[in-house]
Amino acid sequence: MNGYEPGRIVLSKAGRDKGRAFIIVGSEGPHLLLADGRLRRTEQPKKKKPMHVFSRPELITSIQGKLERGETPQNHEIRQALREAGYPACGKEQEEGEAWQRAI
Repeated sequence: MNGYEPGRIVLSKAGRDKGRAFIIVGSEGPHLLLADGRLRRTEQPKKKKPMHVFSRPELITSIQGKLERGETPQNHEIRQALREAGYPACGKEQEEGEAWQRAI
């Protein structure tokens, strides 16, 4: 999946979670498995088609490394990675869609 490898930050383009940042934690058929560490935890990732997300240039290598080794990243690691990249995992900024506006 070109541009949609595990560990990549994506923003949702459609659905109730529009504008929310996620990290790709895997894939299942034509769907990406996304987690934000809070509302969508690694235990139950969100399934979304690639056409419904906007790929960001940020690649979280620590999360990518864990996924390549077959380990599941912990939710606090996902939240911390999103926060450090400038996408709060579930804060006021995302609820207002400012993260989405910044991506365009």
